[in-house]
Amino acid sequence: MGSLIDPAAIHSPHIRAHAMEGQLFRTTLEDGLRALDVRSTMLAEKTVFEKASDVIHSGVPILTRTLADLGHGVAGPWRADEKLAALAAWVAVSQN
Repeated sequence: MGSLIDPAAIHSPHIRAHAMEGQLFRTTLEDGLRALDVRSTMLAEKTVFEKASDVIHSGVPILTRTLADLGHGVAGPWRADEKLAALAAWVAVSQN
């Protein structure tokens, strides 16, 4: 997920609206998963590699290199979004 900043703390109405939209998306997703008894973990973009490193028990440099290497065999884009999605899946399968 993106930022965890409280939308009320944002002065710009336009940016606040985007922050509120993100907050609504996250809470709706969390509520839906909880209703289905699906365990989830929210990872903020700024700290995702550090948190993933703790769960996967591997250093951040190894995680970033492995994610980059995964993209070598992929047809199409392998940018930050794809790498973060792969990292999220890796975290999910690494949790107890």
